Parts: sequence; C-alpha cells; structure tokens
Amino acid sequence: MEYIRIKDNIVVELISAPKKPNGAWKEVSLHDGIHIGDDIRMFDTKWNLKPIVQLVSEGLIDLEKSDGNDGLPAGTVLQKIENDSLVYKNEYDFAKEGSIKLELMQYLDDDKKTIKTAETFEKLVEIGKITKKEAIEYQKDEARKNRNEMLDELDFVVMNPLRWNSFSSSQQEAIAVYRQQLLDVPQQKHFPNNIDWPIKPDFI
Repeated sequence: MEYIRIKDNIVVELISAPKKPNGAWKEVSLHDGIHIGDDIRMFDTKWNLKPIVQLVSEGLIDLEKSDGNDGLPAGTVLQKIENDSLVYKNEYDFAKEGSIKLELMQYLDDDKKTIKTAETFEKLVEIGKITKKEAIEYQKDEARKNRNEMLDELDFVVMNPLRWNSFSSSQQEAIAVYRQQLLDVPQQKHFPNNIDWPIKPDFI
C-alpha cells in the first residue's frame, strides 16, 4: 500500500509499505498519480483527481489572465474549460464576452462559433445587428468617406501650382466640374443606396 504524510494540505512524504506506519500517515490509492508536492484538496475521497471545473470553482486552479499587453483588457481570463480540459479562448470567445469589439461589418455566428464579415449593410440588418435606419446612416458615412478621399486626391492636384498650370483652360474647367459633382454626391436623389459617381477626367 501507499501512504502519504501531509502538511498544510501538501504531500510532503510518500512511501510504499505492507502496513500503515506509525504516525500521521494517510493511506492513498495512486489511480491518478499522487506525488510529493501535490495539494490533497485536488483529489476526491477515492484519491481521483477532481474535474477541472470543480478545481477552478474551488480556487485550486487559477485561470491565466491577460496583463494588458496582448490587446485585451488587463485581467481578461484567457482560458476556458472544454471537455474537462483547460484550453485558450479564441477571438470568438473574447468577442462574445465583450473583451474585444467587432468591426462595423463583423458579426458573431453562434452556430459555428466564429466571427464573420458581412458583405452588405443589408446583411447586418437581416441578422439583427443594426436597424434599417442605422444601416442608412452607415451607408451615408461610407459614401461620404469615399467621396472625401476622391476630393483629397483631386485637391492634391489642384493645390499644386505647377501641376494646375500644366492643364489647359478647358481641362481646368473639367476638373472644376468634376470637383463640384463630387461635392454634390450627398444631394443626389437616391443617395446613399444608388450613387451615380462622377467620372474623373482621364488626364488627371
């Protein structure tokens, strides 16, 4: 038989003997393998190692936490219990619990436990992530962002005296018309659902 001596819940000695030795020795069964240094609170009455979920709930195993240097809030629990084993969480887990924020077009697929990216705002409305009104506002913002990028590109040309003076008067007029058309994009009748984007002069 095997016997252990315990101090402050920790196995400090382990021996095999035909009968129980004198003193404070406890008979054990080595089903899960008991070693010197083990905390006896981690075993049940039959000396089987307790399930991971029980060890965690009793505070005998500490789950690893973020120190804030990995893009997650400090203190975020990095592990979870799965099939009675400790595994590291993935992005889906962190997004589900709110530790990370999804980008605008991303959403959680709870069936497949993954993060997906919607191709359209209509898809986000369909799955209930945003309302139709919010979808329109997002579309407006995206359209204005694209329009502003085109204006910035054009202004880089217009603000360059050497480049601007290299254009003929008719070309300069065409650029001015194109710029005004860009400014007028938000005023189009079907903005933002169906935008008639102005065509940039091919000489720019």
